[in-house]
Amino acid sequence: MTPEVCNVSLVLHHWTQGETKLYDALIEVLNDPKLQARDLVLILQSMRGCVTQLDRTHEVLVGSLMKVNWPTQEESVIKEYRSFLLNLLSAHTFYLKAGLRMLVMHFLPDTSENGTEAETIALADKKFINIHLVLRAVSSLIPMTTTVLMPLLSSCCPFILRPLHHLQCFFTNLLQIPTYMPSLRQPILELIVSRLVQLDVRSPRCEIELTEGIKQEVDQVMFEMEVPSNYQGDNKLDTSEHVEAERLDVLMELLMKYIHDTAYKDDVCDWDSCKKLYRELLLVFERMVLPTCATSHCQFFMFYICSFKPVLADGFIDYLWTRFQNPNSETVFRQTSVAYIGSFISRAKFISIKTLKTCMGLMVEWVHRYLEQFSAETVFPDISHHAPFYSVCQAIFYAFCFRSKDILESKKGYKWAEGLHLQRIVTCRLNPLRSCLPLVVETFSSVTRIYQLAFCDTIIEKNKRCTIPVSTQNNDGFAVQTEILESFFPFDPYLLNRSGELIWPLYREYTGAAVSTLHGNQDMQTEDDDFLTEMENKVGPSVTPGPHLGFTWKPPTSTDFLNYGTSPGFKHV
Repeated sequence: MTPEVCNVSLVLHHWTQGETKLYDALIEVLNDPKLQARDLVLILQSMRGCVTQLDRTHEVLVGSLMKVNWPTQEESVIKEYRSFLLNLLSAHTFYLKAGLRMLVMHFLPDTSENGTEAETIALADKKFINIHLVLRAVSSLIPMTTTVLMPLLSSCCPFILRPLHHLQCFFTNLLQIPTYMPSLRQPILELIVSRLVQLDVRSPRCEIELTEGIKQEVDQVMFEMEVPSNYQGDNKLDTSEHVEAERLDVLMELLMKYIHDTAYKDDVCDWDSCKKLYRELLLVFERMVLPTCATSHCQFFMFYICSFKPVLADGFIDYLWTRFQNPNSETVFRQTSVAYIGSFISRAKFISIKTLKTCMGLMVEWVHRYLEQFSAETVFPDISHHAPFYSVCQAIFYAFCFRSKDILESKKGYKWAEGLHLQRIVTCRLNPLRSCLPLVVETFSSVTRIYQLAFCDTIIEKNKRCTIPVSTQNNDGFAVQTEILESFFPFDPYLLNRSGELIWPLYREYTGAAVSTLHGNQDMQTEDDDFLTEMENKVGPSVTPGPHLGFTWKPPTSTDFLNYGTSPGFKHV
C-alpha cells in the first residue's frame, strides 16, 4: 500500500478534482481481507480528521470501512475504529442505521474462524465485548439509537433453523443490551419469545415423543398401567434428535436463566427488579403466547417467574381471571385464559392451599351465577353458546382432581368442599359432564364419589347413551361437530431436558392412583362402572377401596396419570 493511499485527506482532494485512481485504490485496500493492522490504523487515523467531508457521496467508502472485521483485531485497531465510528455517527446521523446494522451483524459468530474450541470461544467473547462497548457509547452519544436499533435487531435475527450456535450467540447478545439500554428490554424479550413460539409450534409433544420412540397409548398409561420400556416416568425426554425441540430447549434455558439472574442478586430476590421484569414478561405473554395456538413449552417462562414470589402467582391468576370475566373479549381468549388458570393452580407446587381455594371459589361462584341467569325450561346444552361456562367447569373439575387431597386434608377442607355445591353443577341443564373431557370427567367422578361430594355416574352413563353426532353444512359439504369441549391445559408435563431442570422441581405430577375398571359386566350403569382414585388420610366419609366394592385396587406404576393431553386439546379416545 502506497503512502498516498493512507493519506485520506489527499485522496479526497484528488477525488474532488475528478481523479479517482487513489480513491478506488483506497476502497480496494479496505476490501482486502489481508489488510494489515498497522495499515488499517494509519487509514483510520487519517480518516478521523476528514469525518466532516464524508457526506452521502462517500457511502461506498464508508460502507467499505464498515465491512472491515475490526472487533477481533489488535487493541490499537479496536481503539482507532471505535473513535472513528463515534465521530462519524455523531457528525452524520444518516449513517446511524448502517453503523448499527454492522454492529448487530457482529452478534453472530464468525464461521471463518480457525483454531481450537477454546481459542474460538475466547475470540468470540472478545468480539462481543468490543461490540457492546461501542454500542453502549453510541447509545449514550446519540439519543435516537434505541429507536433505530430495535427494528434492526428484529430484521437481523437469524432464522430459527440456522445453526444452534448462531441462535445462542445472537440471543445471548440481545439479553446483554438491556444492561445499558433498559428501555429496550421489553421489546427484546418480545422478539425472543416470538422466536420461541415459532420453535414451539414446530415441535409439538407428539413429535418429540415419536422422535424418541416413546409414542404412548393414552389408555395404556392411564388405565392399564403398562408403560413402554423406554418411557421415563419423570417425563424427561432427550430432545437431541428433534431439531426444533433442541433449539427450543437451549433457548428456553437461556431465557429462564436470564429471568433468574435479573430477579435475584446474590441469591436474594430483588423485589423491585423482579416486579418490573414480571410486568414486562406478562405483557410479552399477552401479546405473543396467549393468542397462539398449539404451544407446549414456551409459556413456562411465566410459570417460572411466578415461582419467585407468591404475590406474582396471585397476580398472574388475577390477570387471567380479569381477562376471562371481560364479556367483550373473544370467546376463544376467555376459554384460553381459564384453561391457563386451571392448569396453573393444578400443576404449580408453589400455589398455596389458600390461593387454590380462593381461585376455585371464584370459578364456582361464577358458575352458580351463570346458572341463575337461565330458567330450567329455556336452557339446553350447547357448546357454541356456552363455551366459557364449559371451560370454567372443566378447569374446576381438573383442579379438583389434582388438589383434592390438599383441599380435604386442610383445616375445614371438607366443609369448604361441601360449600362448593358441586352436585348442582354436574346436574344442571347445561350438563357439563357431557361436554368436558371424558378423562377429566371420569377422574372427577371417582374423586367426588369417594367423598360423597357429587354423584356423576348416572349422568355419565346417560350421556353415553344419548350422544348423537350433530351435522352442520359448510362450504365443503357436511361436517360432524363434536360435543366435547376443544380446550387444552397449557402446563402439561414439561418434556425438554435442559430447561426442564429449572421447571421440574416446581412442577406437580398427578399423585392419585390410576382409575381401575371393575370386574364383571363392562356395561354396568351404576357406580360400579366408574374408576376410583386413591386418597390417603381422607377427610370426611371414609371409603376404603376393597373387595366389597367389586374390584381389587393396585398401586400406580406411573407418576403422572393425567399426562394424557397434547396442547391444544386432548387425544380423544
